[in-house]
Amino acid sequence: SPIWYSMAPERTVLAVARTVTTAITSLDGLPDLLGDHRVETLFTVMPSQRDANFERGIRMLLAEANVRLISWNEAVAARLDLVVTASYEGFLRELSAPLLLLSHGAGFGKYISVPVDGRLPVTDDGLGSTTMVLSHSEQASHYVVDNERVRLLVAGDPVLDRLSASLPRADRYREAIGL
Repeated sequence: SPIWYSMAPERTVLAVARTVTTAITSLDGLPDLLGDHRVETLFTVMPSQRDANFERGIRMLLAEANVRLISWNEAVAARLDLVVTASYEGFLRELSAPLLLLSHGAGFGKYISVPVDGRLPVTDDGLGSTTMVLSHSEQASHYVVDNERVRLLVAGDPVLDRLSASLPRADRYREAIGL
């Protein structure tokens, strides 16, 4: 269903979900944008590279999150200011906007966390850039940056930051789960 605005948003951000994990990571990385009416935040599900049950789980998660979901074809045709995703795989090259790639969950350095050749995707339009967000500078050695349109950004680990910030409440958490 369409969302009506009394004022047009200033920017449009698209979050791309390829798996349930990438959807969760995008939702986790965008809370400030989701509440900012100056930014229209849209979500799309990358065309299925697996079975229908897999895609159904992604769609159920996004429906539960109450985000605005558009089709992949609408995303490819849209005028976007930024694409955010936690996956370097799939059809990202079809989109026309700068790409912001978030780390794909825990376990950085596993073979699926980094492209085999170390190269990140850039859009086919020749205009967009790709920025890979890293939690630590040592991760930069896993990537090849031989294109002026690709950048690495060390921004820290928001999950570790949240865990560290919650340490003073550890006793309350333990009590709540019966430990």
